[in-house]
Amino acid sequence: MTKRGRVDAGKEKLKSEAAAKAKAGAGANLEEEEDDNGGFGAWLRSGEGVTYMHIFVLTNSFFVFLTMLWPQISQMLKIMFLPTDK
Repeated sequence: MTKRGRVDAGKEKLKSEAAAKAKAGAGANLEEEEDDNGGFGAWLRSGEGVTYMHIFVLTNSFFVFLTMLWPQISQMLKIMFLPTDK
């Protein structure tokens, strides 16, 4: 084997070892990521969680507007439906 062939073989060996280490490290990181994404956070990022979050935001907005406008609505209803003194 020539010197050039040994250098190329050594480089290939280092590349394969680095790839194996990276693959093992990625597996460990993936397991840590799965542990971090468990429970409520994982559910919230799911399709069902996003749908429920949309519903929550819409209903919460409705109740905020209702709370802010209730004095005006109450006054308007009193004027419309209570008998006037004539």
